[in-house]
This record gives sequence, C-alpha cells and structure tokens, in this order.
Amino acid sequence: IALTPDNDAVYLSRGNAYSEVENYFQAIADYDRALSINPKNAMAYYQRGLTRSKLKQYQDAVADYTETLKIEPTFADAFYKRGLASLDLNKVEEAIQDFKKAADLFQEQGRTENYQEAMEAIKKL
Repeated sequence: IALTPDNDAVYLSRGNAYSEVENYFQAIADYDRALSINPKNAMAYYQRGLTRSKLKQYQDAVADYTETLKIEPTFADAFYKRGLASLDLNKVEEAIQDFKKAADLFQEQGRTENYQEAMEAIKKL
C-alpha cells in the first residue's frame, strides 16, 4: 500500500484479507478507501455488502448491493445476496424479485448449481 496508495485494487484485496479473518470493521474501512479512490469499483461495493451482512447491517448491505448492480447490472451474485439481505429485513417481495433475477442470470451464465440455489430460495417463500 505504501508503494501504491492510490490503487483501489490494493485496498480491495486487503479488505478481503481482513474479512477472511473476521476483522470486519477494518475490512469495511479498506472497502471505503477503495471506493473513495474509485467510486465505480463494483467489487468493493459487493464485498462491503457481504461484510455488512455478516455484521447484520442488512439495510447498508442492500444499499451496497444496489450500488454494485448500478455498475454491473448482470452481477447475478449481487442480486442473490441482496435478496438474502432483503429477507433479513422481512422484505419478502423484494427478495423474491431479486432471487428471480439472480436465477435468470445464473441460467444465462450457465451456472446451474447457483440457478438451482436461487430457485430453492424462491420455493421456500
């Protein structure tokens, strides 16, 4: 980081490492830094959303997944994870819509196992 302080990918990678060892607040700080350098870094929003979900900050997680999808509208995993976070907020209709969109995208992308997982999530509702 000392060599490339303005490289968003470096902060994203370190944030991922922090998240792996469950140092979630430090991870979020690095994702924030990555986004301050590059506000179009969809993966930083996505990873921050995952981390916020682990902290049960579901409203913030939904916001991060939404930002991810503004940048990468075919990011199926972001739809799926936003659906899960919406469920945790008892927003069932929003969750169903996201799971359906995720399932469609997973199918288009040939990701059969993920498609089945999204369809199972819908059936449970």
